[in-house]
Amino acid sequence: MKTEIQAGFVPPAALEWTRANYGISALSVHERAISMLRAQAQNPASMKLDVNGGAYSFNGMMRLFPGGQSPAFTAPTAGTRLDILYLDAATGELAIVQGTAAVAITDPLELPNAPTGAIPLVAVHLAAGQESIIESDLYDLRAFLGSYAAIASVVLTANVTSITFSNIPNSYIDLLLTGVARTDRASVIDYVDARVNGDSGTNYDRLLAHLYPTTYAYVAERSSQRFRLARIEGGDSTAGAFSGFWVHFPAYSNNFTWKPANSGVSFTRSPGTSDASLVIALCAGMWKSTAAITSLSLFPALGTNFVTGSQFYLWGLR
Repeated sequence: MKTEIQAGFVPPAALEWTRANYGISALSVHERAISMLRAQAQNPASMKLDVNGGAYSFNGMMRLFPGGQSPAFTAPTAGTRLDILYLDAATGELAIVQGTAAVAITDPLELPNAPTGAIPLVAVHLAAGQESIIESDLYDLRAFLGSYAAIASVVLTANVTSITFSNIPNSYIDLLLTGVARTDRASVIDYVDARVNGDSGTNYDRLLAHLYPTTYAYVAERSSQRFRLARIEGGDSTAGAFSGFWVHFPAYSNNFTWKPANSGVSFTRSPGTSDASLVIALCAGMWKSTAAITSLSLFPALGTNFVTGSQFYLWGLR
């Protein structure tokens, strides 16, 4: 017998609910968005699912899945299990990753990890001896298609000279780097610099703008050896002050355009009480290469180390 799942997934009945509550006319606006890549039980029910056609992104380009039938699910020999049906972004094929069966009442019922490059479509709740799948067995995972997916993270428990994110998958539309950081530079400020794919050549154009309470300044550099991504606190700043930052890398995985980096506002306060020490900065740049971004290395621009407590997170945007 199946137990109730408290996992926050929404059964894929959006079309039926909209039609029942708002009528056919409401569906004319957003039916395709609701039904795109939707997995549903077959009629008559079987151990396979039907999946609607839809669009998805891979390697920086939009692709179309024409729709199709999933492979057959296999029921566990005992207990219950959550499996995931996913779309392989590289091949455009439907595939299944099996979870671990929860046999004892105390066993956790958890989702398995989908492989790199997978686009999760639906979780399927299966019981021992089950011979067909119905709608109430399905838990829609497509809510994650338009969201952030965590790729990697680094939280420093000791000072380090650099951070490198390697083997970045190419299955997302954009990349987003976020974090809080501080360096050991003997000054109140420093910067986060970056290199892509280990490229130390003069292949980076960059612009840094500073906004002070009463004035502004900017620094423009062509043919630099690094991106400049954010202004952050240095070692002489107030203890406990770390600067937050975020950097957007659009269309990072295609192989025919140069790769831009666009940073959001970063903030430094420096020690003291004067408003003049409050500064925000904006950074933008271009890596002059058509190669896909597969690794990203971060460095203090002027100091030696990122210090303990600095945190760096890399996200994929679908």
